[in-house]
Amino acid sequence: MIELVMVVAVIGILVAITLPQVVSYRTKALNSAALSDLKALQSIEMGYFASFGTYATSQQSLPAMRTSKGVVIQIDSASATDFALTSRHASGDTTYHVTGSVGQISAAKNGSISHL
Repeated sequence: MIELVMVVAVIGILVAITLPQVVSYRTKALNSAALSDLKALQSIEMGYFASFGTYATSQQSLPAMRTSKGVVIQIDSASATDFALTSRHASGDTTYHVTGSVGQISAAKNGSISHL
């Protein structure tokens, strides 16, 4: 009986140690999906501009765009000369933003902004 209690205790300790890492890896994966979708939409916007001479103002204009499950992408602004996009996974902890003419992607997490 004591051996069984010890085995359960060891398993409990191992779970307590590894669970935060698993959650962290999951969050990183969800954030990567949001970033990947943002880059894909940026490329699709560039292709749209090459075809029509202006940037798409809505995702309905971009039938090739498919987002990953849980990722929300917005076309914040679009004109004949520039566009701005934002993406975030519903369960992630980072919001990504890109402005087309600059192409610099920034990441906002916990109030701080970094450039990728």
